[in-house]
Amino acid sequence: MKAFIFKPLIVVAAVLAMVGCSTKGSITMMESVPGVIVQGESLKLDVVSTAKDADTVAEKLKGQIASQLIGSGAFANLSNDVNATDFNIVVSVKSIREVSGTERVMLGALAGSNKVAGNVSVKNSANGQVVKSFDFIGESASHPFSGKSDMRDAIERAAEEIMTGLRG
Repeated sequence: MKAFIFKPLIVVAAVLAMVGCSTKGSITMMESVPGVIVQGESLKLDVVSTAKDADTVAEKLKGQIASQLIGSGAFANLSNDVNATDFNIVVSVKSIREVSGTERVMLGALAGSNKVAGNVSVKNSANGQVVKSFDFIGESASHPFSGKSDMRDAIERAAEEIMTGLRG
C-alpha cells in the first residue's frame, strides 16, 4: 500500500523539479517589409541600454548577436561606418532582471528567472528605411539546478530570439 502512494509522489516531485528547467523567450513583430532578407556583406550593429546597470549585459548581448550573425553566414563582417554597410541593426535593451546568487540560494526557484528584454530595429543603410522592428524577451530557467539559470543563459536566449526575428 505504501508503494501505491509513494511512487506517484516521486513522479509529482520529479515533474515539479523540472518546472522552470529551461530557458524561454519570445518576440513580438512590430514591422516587417515583405521580401527583405536581412543578410549581406557587412552590417553595423549597435546594442544600447536604457536599463539601469545594463552595460555588461549589453556588451555580452552584442557579442552573442555578432557571433551568430557572422557564424550563420548572414553577414561577412561588422563595420562601424553605416555608409559602408548593407544594414544597420540597433538593439535597445529596455529592462533586465538579474537574480543574485544570494536570492538563488535562499529562495531557489521562487527567486524567479533572469530576464533581458528590449527592441530591435533594422534599417536598410542605403535608404534608411526600417525593414524590421520587433520586441524580444530572453529568460533563464528559474530552477537553480537546471544548469540554465544564470544571466548568461538569459542573454543567450535573447540572442536566439533576436536571430529568429531577423530571419522571420
